Amino acid sequence: MDVAWMVGNCSRNDDWELRMSMRSFYRNYRGRGRAWIIGCPPAWIDRSRVRCILWPDPYQACKDANLIQKALRLVMEPELSDPFILCCDDYLVLRPTAPAEFELWHCGAIEDDACADATRWQLRLTETGRRLRKQKFPTWNFDGHIPYPMYKSWVREVLRFDFGADPGMCTFSAILNCSGREGKDLRSEPVRAWIGEEDLSPARIIELLETHRFACLSNKAAACSNVVAAIEEKFGAQAPWER
Repeated sequence: MDVAWMVGNCSRNDDWELRMSMRSFYRNYRGRGRAWIIGCPPAWIDRSRVRCILWPDPYQACKDANLIQKALRLVMEPELSDPFILCCDDYLVLRPTAPAEFELWHCGAIEDDACADATRWQLRLTETGRRLRKQKFPTWNFDGHIPYPMYKSWVREVLRFDFGADPGMCTFSAILNCSGREGKDLRSEPVRAWIGEEDLSPARIIELLETHRFACLSNKAAACSNVVAAIEEKFGAQAPWER
């Protein structure tokens, strides 16, 4: 199974998260496959070893619409394996993981209504559930911020939705509910650690990295010195995909 990263068109830290994500896959992914990047690959990517597709971010108000468009463009590639693993640039694999161990983890059912002080992402998730329900699809919250296995046919189903219309749709929930599969509850075991919202103690960061299968780095992670030190110690070895 190939692994594909969706990358944005601007980075304030030279795509540090992507570098750590790729190193984590190189160290822990126990499958055969090629590496793909769609978006704006950083200069340190070795394009002789990574399949790169240049793609813009045309949607200004909805990041997820850009991600869905990238996923749709990606599955047009005949050389991309089917299935493949799709992830964002801030997902880490923390332990040796075979392709069959990338499962459809979800965070429960999508609520029918958003709370009064909902963020734009929460409004988008609620809208995703509404549109899925209207099309008779399941409504599980698959936006667990972890790498997911994908079939190309699942991604193509998203073309039935106007995913760019405000407030948009959440990428992984929109795609994976089109599979018709229920998956497993992410909260049933320590699957994903969320790291970087605050600069945790070194001991706490190590505990999270040792007890979870995956980790997601928040937007603030690169500014947390303890987080950066722990992640770079764990994934200090350069991957062959780096120049």
